[in-house]
Amino acid sequence: MNASPTPREHSARELTDRIAALPMSRWHYNMIALTGAILIFDTADQGLASASQVDIARDFGVQQTELGLLISAAFFGATISAALIGFLADRFGRKRMIAWSIVIFSLATAGASLSQDFSHLIVLRVIAGIGYGGLLPLAWAFGSEFSPVASRGRTLSWLNAFYGAGSALAYLIGLAVIAPFGWRWGFAIFLIPTLLAVLVLRHMPEGAPYLIRKGRYDEAREQVERIEAKVLGNSPRPEAISSVGDEFDTGADISMVRAAKLLFGRRHLLSTTSTILAWPLPAMFVAGLLSFYPLIFVNDLGLSLSQVLAFLTFSSFMTIVGRFLSGLFLDPIRRLSPSGMKTYLGVGVAFFGIMPFAILATEWSAAVLLVLLCAQYLLQGLWAGAAMTYVPTVLPLALRNSGLGLFSALTNLASIVGPILMGALLEFGGLHLASWVVLTASLLCAIFVIAFGHREPPIILPATPAGTIPAEVISNTAGEQ
Repeated sequence: MNASPTPREHSARELTDRIAALPMSRWHYNMIALTGAILIFDTADQGLASASQVDIARDFGVQQTELGLLISAAFFGATISAALIGFLADRFGRKRMIAWSIVIFSLATAGASLSQDFSHLIVLRVIAGIGYGGLLPLAWAFGSEFSPVASRGRTLSWLNAFYGAGSALAYLIGLAVIAPFGWRWGFAIFLIPTLLAVLVLRHMPEGAPYLIRKGRYDEAREQVERIEAKVLGNSPRPEAISSVGDEFDTGADISMVRAAKLLFGRRHLLSTTSTILAWPLPAMFVAGLLSFYPLIFVNDLGLSLSQVLAFLTFSSFMTIVGRFLSGLFLDPIRRLSPSGMKTYLGVGVAFFGIMPFAILATEWSAAVLLVLLCAQYLLQGLWAGAAMTYVPTVLPLALRNSGLGLFSALTNLASIVGPILMGALLEFGGLHLASWVVLTASLLCAIFVIAFGHREPPIILPATPAGTIPAEVISNTAGEQ
């Protein structure tokens, strides 16, 4: 027999349901703008090493293999924080961890502008990665918890687009700051995001489940009442929406070790592997060959640095368009066929190899090159919007935080390997070999995803001992929003 929810779980559920029932309002748009600004600087920091690699190579006299280490360094730090951030947020609070993460990556990136040698720069990039690595899962959890259930898909789609805008910002900084003034000034301006940490501490609410786990019942209820007052004014409070089968988190902890055992067990091995090939592994292609585009276009294609950065800045905005469009396409595709989503993702993974191969296999005019780059980033945005919306929905509620943390850690691990591998391929095998390797790997991954990826039914956890995690939470998933 299923255990009844404890008073603690009931209180958290009641408050979460009241937030979910609210209509979209100015308060929600302010929270989306704040969270979106955090995600923009998060991604911009990730792309900064790519935008500044030509200038850094000249300054320190390093080769492509060393530049691969520079790009991978931040992802190494991000892997550590992504694996730990769920536990730390449960212990110290999501709002506090978001603020500290911003401060760490901002100060480390700005401090890197003072690096006197390449090793010093590498160490500071690792620290910056520790800062920004946990921001994406925390921002995603915040967006899911505090957005109205009727508008949740739209909210997450907007946050997804903000995340994509960071790549464009990185190249814009490269064009406007790094190209004329040098890479050190491009790093130094990342002191600006520290202001966001102040706004987070002052205006971002803490999750009701966290407050109740800490015994702060009155504070949790007062916080929800303040939000209701800001959203509703004098209007009556709407009826709460039941959270069973929705985004409710009881606060029960599932360790990443147990999550990994469940996801990589015999029952789910194929579907979990296909999910990795659909999300974390393509990050290896993005952080690998794509991150070397500035150096390739300058050294191999003979373009000027300013021209390359202008092309990449413009084409990166197409990623935002792709992420927005994916929000429109996903629901019709899922309704069309149970296999629609995995086919969509598989085709997207294939284009991670097809587009770079098409761009680099032949010498194009500048106009054609720009069109191909725009097409590549548009397709990348369409894939990213699907991957980052689909993966959470195939995880049971009780595995949502730890499962996303695991996949985020694997994504960062792939982003570490990608630049190192690609730097070595470019240095010792040349551009031709590197583009063929990426094409072959992406096509093989695409075939596997389409053949063995998740159909719409989600992973179901095995039974657990009574008193650990309520059975209704384990067996239900988010479903359609």
